[in-house]
Amino acid sequence: MEVGAERWDGLLVIIASGRIDATNSADFSRAAMASLDPADRCAVLDLEGVVFLSSSGLRAVLLLAKEMKNRKGRLVVCSLARPLLDAFAISGFDQVLDIAADRPSAVRAAKRSGPPFQIAVFSGCLFSGCQ
Repeated sequence: MEVGAERWDGLLVIIASGRIDATNSADFSRAAMASLDPADRCAVLDLEGVVFLSSSGLRAVLLLAKEMKNRKGRLVVCSLARPLLDAFAISGFDQVLDIAADRPSAVRAAKRSGPPFQIAVFSGCLFSGCQ
């Protein structure tokens, strides 16, 4: 598991890859939280490179989303491979987290003010920002 961070159009994008499971979810959580600046209110979590996400990993994502909510902002998760998308749906996380199809969509959604955007299902794929 690797975690990195970069700025995209001024917004923090946390990039994870590999497996996030019980053996390293705490490390993932620490690295993701450490990448936050005190001024960050919104962030994107790009999971394109993640090949496996256990329930411990889902919990770590939820903790990051809770931190962003405590900052009066939001976390937008993006680029989920089908197995991860299924895990989010089965766990109900797709109902409580903002999910975008790709990084550009996630950045636009995270920068939008107001309540979290809606998640819509179209042709078997999740698309965000549909209102």
